[in-house]
Amino acid sequence: MTYSRNARGETYGSSAFAKSPTELPDLIASFGEDHKTRGFVRKTDLESRAVPRSPEEVEARAASGQTGRVGDKEVPLYAQDGVTVVGSFIVKGWSAGPDATTPRRR
Repeated sequence: MTYSRNARGETYGSSAFAKSPTELPDLIASFGEDHKTRGFVRKTDLESRAVPRSPEEVEARAASGQTGRVGDKEVPLYAQDGVTVVGSFIVKGWSAGPDATTPRRR
């Protein structure tokens, strides 16, 4: 997948055609919290909040000191320049199930 680059050298565009997380652009096209404002969310803001994908990942996170629950977080929504803030975006948190092995969206 080939993405456009801004003046800072960051890739930007839609995540719709990425086949894996490694193919995502640096700035991912998104809508703001108001569901109207268009902009871009930094991939790194999403990665740090990612939902665990397996019981092993939940265990690894717990072993590294992360709790089984992470709340929602508001992050900036940028213009394609990656600098100008045009709004905000809510990254949903996650929680591990009652047995701490079943990842579940809140």
